[in-house]
Amino acid sequence: MISKPIADVAEEKDMDLLLKSVQKRIQEQFNLMDSSLAKGAEDIRSVLHNPAEMTEILKELYSNNPQVVNVSFIDIEGVLTHIYPDEFNYVEGDWIGDQEQVTELHRTGLPVLSQSFIAVEGFPALDLEWPVFTKEGELSGSLSFLIKPETFLAPLIIPKNYEPYEFWVMQPDGLIFYDQDEMEIGRNLFTDQLYKPFEELRVLGSEISKKESGWGQYSFFSRGMDSVIVKEVRWSSVGLHGTQWRLILTKGN
Repeated sequence: MISKPIADVAEEKDMDLLLKSVQKRIQEQFNLMDSSLAKGAEDIRSVLHNPAEMTEILKELYSNNPQVVNVSFIDIEGVLTHIYPDEFNYVEGDWIGDQEQVTELHRTGLPVLSQSFIAVEGFPALDLEWPVFTKEGELSGSLSFLIKPETFLAPLIIPKNYEPYEFWVMQPDGLIFYDQDEMEIGRNLFTDQLYKPFEELRVLGSEISKKESGWGQYSFFSRGMDSVIVKEVRWSSVGLHGTQWRLILTKGN
């Protein structure tokens, strides 16, 4: 048996600890947002016929969750009837009943976190929703937090994103939510031409998609895209309500 040099073992532990630290920070924020929205969904039950009081609940939720873009109520018909802050009131009255997360919530009566989609507000986003029930227990609609992934993730990752490490975050379908190189955000690892020459990365990406955690290595551009280097990688997962993201940590060799 050949043992690894002590320095290599120490570096592996550092990577594992760093990955766990950031994973914990992101998951804790997810859980706090989820708990806040769940409470809001309970509070709003008693004011469903009072628009002014509904708006006050939306304001309070927005104030307590500064990482979200807006807070809204979608009725049982799929119409976005209330939203805060006011800068987004141009979408009030829009029908969004065909959005996957709205359909799923109406089908199950359970909270849901969407995959990335183009929101009616006009930008890529994620939607965390909790069902809202009447006092009689009938589904009346849902309460929503709209989230820009990169805006949500950056404050949690950047303080830990020091050399020689680099984080990126991906949906299991290959869509990249966050990367130190901003030009990679919004690209798909499996379909974008940028990644086509790097088969090793795409093969590992397939494994990352299928497994909640793991390790490996691949060749790709260094930060800044000025040279190709070998990167050691470890990954874990974060998410809510059955929707997961892969949190990936790399170290250039």
